[in-house]
Amino acid sequence: MKKTKRLIKVIAIIAAVLLCMGTKAQAVELSTEEPVKVASLGEIINAGNSFISQGNSSYSVDEFAIALAPIGSILAGVGIVIFLAVLAIMAIRWITAKPDQKAKLQQQFVGYVISAVVFFGAVGIWNLVRNIMEQVENSI
Repeated sequence: MKKTKRLIKVIAIIAAVLLCMGTKAQAVELSTEEPVKVASLGEIINAGNSFISQGNSSYSVDEFAIALAPIGSILAGVGIVIFLAVLAIMAIRWITAKPDQKAKLQQQFVGYVISAVVFFGAVGIWNLVRNIMEQVENSI
């Protein structure tokens, strides 16, 4: 056991040394020959406005929401499948467990219930907020 730990340490040290030897540090000399161009306030504002207009023209909020809706549905579906699989595994382990193991499984089940409440609560809150925002948008 001590030999394997020592061997792992030696291999880690050799790997670190080889990685350090492979990297090269290069210094960059700053040249002061070219003058630094200072932009006027108007040029800065125009550049900012053009940047904002490029961002506004690429996607609207509705297009972005439509593009992300299937991803959220897929993630919620995967979460439900995972919760059902874990529940089935825990049930099988509970059925086949001895009394002393059932106490440990009961503690794990408490964690499972808490994580399920957090997950489904988050999905529920998200759907509630989304529905409220849709109603507000429709009423405006």
